[in-house]
Amino acid sequence: MPGATEDLHSRLPKELTATLPLRSLIRDTTLGLEVIGSADISERLITWVYVSELPNPGPWLDGGELVLTLGLWLRNGSCTADLYVQRLVESGAAALAVLAAPQTADLATYPEVPPELVAAANCHGLPLLRVPGEVTFLTVTKTIAYALASQSLARLSETLDAQELLARDAVGRGGLAGMTARLATLLNAWILVIGPTGTILDSTPNAPLDRVEELLSGVRASLSARGPNVLPLLSATESVLAYRLQAGDRHCGSLIIGRQVPPTATQRRVINLASVIMTLILDREQGELDLSQRLRTKYAQALLRSDNRTAELLAALIGIAVPTGPVFVLAAGSRVAGDQPRQRAWLALRESLGTAVVAADNESQVAVLDAPAGAGLDLVKPIVSDVPDLVIGLAGPVDPQDLGLAQRQAMSALAEAMRTDCQVIDSNRPAPKRLLDVLPRAAARAFAAEALGPLLEYDRTHRGDLILTLRCWLEHSGQWEPTSAAMGVHRHTLRNRIGRVEEVLGVRLSSADTRMELWAALQLRHDEV
Repeated sequence: MPGATEDLHSRLPKELTATLPLRSLIRDTTLGLEVIGSADISERLITWVYVSELPNPGPWLDGGELVLTLGLWLRNGSCTADLYVQRLVESGAAALAVLAAPQTADLATYPEVPPELVAAANCHGLPLLRVPGEVTFLTVTKTIAYALASQSLARLSETLDAQELLARDAVGRGGLAGMTARLATLLNAWILVIGPTGTILDSTPNAPLDRVEELLSGVRASLSARGPNVLPLLSATESVLAYRLQAGDRHCGSLIIGRQVPPTATQRRVINLASVIMTLILDREQGELDLSQRLRTKYAQALLRSDNRTAELLAALIGIAVPTGPVFVLAAGSRVAGDQPRQRAWLALRESLGTAVVAADNESQVAVLDAPAGAGLDLVKPIVSDVPDLVIGLAGPVDPQDLGLAQRQAMSALAEAMRTDCQVIDSNRPAPKRLLDVLPRAAARAFAAEALGPLLEYDRTHRGDLILTLRCWLEHSGQWEPTSAAMGVHRHTLRNRIGRVEEVLGVRLSSADTRMELWAALQLRHDEV
């Protein structure tokens, strides 16, 4: 039934809506349609059929329709041929078909397509077809409707089959790896699944692992929580798309797909489903990891406040043993301002310490280390050389019942390290006094306030970060590339900010004396904060 076919067609997702090449319709000998005029039909695609005798059917068209007409609007003079064709072109009609048959008592028709209509179609570039008298408009409509519906159902069936296979892989033993392999086969593509920190979670054998950093830089530059879910990445030889795997506010990673040609509408639907399932898998895994980390954080906090009963209960739940011998306590921080650099430094430290970590409080970034007496510094010194902004305060070795005191000592050592150039301070080996420490406090505060006052006022009124920029630039000895990398800004942006610092303070940072005084003022202000 045509009505049922039309309803099915209209309810299909737009990206699965089929199109019928006009040439295929003309090649159907059962219809006997004939091309009239000179308009190019090679790229014309039909999306639907519309039968009308209105002088302006445009408002009822969506674009791509084959308009069927007897030409009554021309016979009764309600519209000229040129205006009619112009309106169809403006509405996006794919082609116009006119019934050419001898007139009967019941039906007023043109025996041939009117010459003025042919001229108008040629003028506006609209394909014009002649429908023979023995073929009804219903026959043309049914032929097109069934062809489009069959194509749409085939695409939908292909999509559903692919979705079923992906779902089976996801819930079966294959998991993420099975889905990656299946998706690569369905798309004839290489695939990379990247975690939120840039770690490769899975990949196909043909994936360009040597280009991971290049691809990730493109993802980081353009994919954000508020940005597009899919991003085309630049490539001279293939189509590369990156899909953001986002569960609410949690960024679970990225799905990167490369193939010779861009994916079709059907393939895009398959990818969208795969990205949703991958997000659920990664979000679940991340949730389990978060739960484990929260339990371990609570365990560390119980140890540090000497709540032995809670610590033993949590240790049994996690499956670890409470320490009985001497331990160290370590407090970590970062010289780069902000929570993200601090978190990155902490994660790098934890990963490098490995099994030496007995417990880790991820909230305060304090760790309990199981190490032989005297080995605390030996553990952390190689790590700080690889993480330049990492700062550590160390206390111990102490017995487990003295962890609270050791934590306070480690935090004090960390604060001392932040005030000095030291990356590691052992509370058992206090740092030497600094020149700034012998200055009278009132005079030191007044000096810092006067030297940095204009920058502080500028940052307050302009919501700027010139103080942070100046500190980071001086920390990196005025080197542009290391400073821009540490701050995560382009070097041209950094140069503009340093130029604004000079302008606001009325100084030239090329002067060693000026840099020394500003550095001293920053250190004094940091001590007060």
